[in-house]
Amino acid sequence: MEREVKKHCRQICKIHQDLKRNLIDVDDHTIIGVGEDGLYNFKETQFISPTIKAVQELKIKFTDDMESLKLEVQYLRGKIKQLEEMVT
Repeated sequence: MEREVKKHCRQICKIHQDLKRNLIDVDDHTIIGVGEDGLYNFKETQFISPTIKAVQELKIKFTDDMESLKLEVQYLRGKIKQLEEMVT
């Protein structure tokens, strides 16, 4: 039981460190707080805006990557066609 508690505490500490490191651009005082008991707490509702922003950024990156891959596929199909014509 004690081993599980220590493991859980390590996981919570890791999450806290990751949040502090990744939320530099966000007012993390509204997201991460310290309760009266001295323990850190997370205000889940404050994650909504950064999460939406991250999803939007990922969507833009995904769209750009997809367009790039479509162009690459089109180019490679053209090259295959050229090679097939050379062989026949």
